[in-house]
Amino acid sequence: MTKNEVRDLPKDKLQRIVVMEARAEPRLEKIQGLWRNGCKGKKNPADKRPGSMSVFIREEGLLEGDEIDRLRSEVPKEIVLRLEAKAKGEDVEKWDAFFSRVGVEIPANPVKADWVSADYIKPRKEKKARKPRKARKPRAEAVSV
Repeated sequence: MTKNEVRDLPKDKLQRIVVMEARAEPRLEKIQGLWRNGCKGKKNPADKRPGSMSVFIREEGLLEGDEIDRLRSEVPKEIVLRLEAKAKGEDVEKWDAFFSRVGVEIPANPVKADWVSADYIKPRKEKKARKPRKARKPRAEAVSV
């Protein structure tokens, strides 16, 4: 994704980018963010960009700094708490309700609403066990003359 494409994104997509990078940040060792390690722009100064899209969003003023700080500090913790509750078998709110509660805008989209809801996800069928293969006949060794 280019810088211009990020500039053209609506607010809800920018918020998602910030949340995704913040959630992944503790595990990032070799890259800085969704743009990997950035570009210094030595050959073409117009290509200069940070490795993290969140940093770019802050530098460009596409979201307010306070909002970015809140999204980076609070939402990943809330996601972890939600996932832990789900793992314990507790009832948790649907993702769209969760994101609206934590302040991340999710536009109304009736087409996506069906596949985003947990009711739509069906459990996988168990695969049938394969029959063991028959043992192959050993190859005849080549006879040298």
